[in-house]
Amino acid sequence: HVGSILNRRSLLKIRGGSQRVIDAFEVHGIARQQIARVLPPELAIAPAAFSSADKLKDKVTPALLDWAANYLVLDRRWLDGVEARPHLCVDSYKNEGNYAEWLRQRLEVAPVVNRVLFVWTAEDPVLGSTSGGPVCLVYMEDSAGLDGGSLSRYWLLSDQWPIDHGSCVVSMLKVVGIARSLRILVVGRLVPAPVLRELEAGRIFAPQAQSSCGKLWYPEDMLPADAPAHG
Repeated sequence: HVGSILNRRSLLKIRGGSQRVIDAFEVHGIARQQIARVLPPELAIAPAAFSSADKLKDKVTPALLDWAANYLVLDRRWLDGVEARPHLCVDSYKNEGNYAEWLRQRLEVAPVVNRVLFVWTAEDPVLGSTSGGPVCLVYMEDSAGLDGGSLSRYWLLSDQWPIDHGSCVVSMLKVVGIARSLRILVVGRLVPAPVLRELEAGRIFAPQAQSSCGKLWYPEDMLPADAPAHG
């Protein structure tokens, strides 16, 4: 009896991993019937296997999950169901030199992609917002995808930074300054606070949060006048 319960739990976990793979690709703009097209040759899986989690569960292997995590830039532990958040988080709060080094590495690793540092807040800090909502730094690289389209990959560069906390604002501005000095486009957008909290909790993906983006705001307006200009 105990063995059968454990077996059912194991099957549910495997099915959950299958569903996470399908969900992750679809939210990144690759439909389940297209996933087989981007697989490497050594992971040849028939397109029909990706039509549902039940059909895919028998095809899930560590190699498939390793590849999916690398291809979409996801936390491998999330695909295993042992980490709550899907996106990799590069949080160097109060140690902005790490951000500079990490962004320079991205320039070297992926020199020809389009890249953006998003600064998502619920209110425009330039206008003196006093809310306690989060500020989310999200780095995106956009490269060639299927059929002439594009594929965007995301990293979180902050972890639960409240906009009404002075040190978090200072760190945010330093990261913005670093990005601009490296000629990385910086885009501020207003996003509802509940959406940002869902993102930080790992209950939605960055592309889903991006679809809720509203008005532009300009982080550069908060930088000192002698900060390096973008462009």
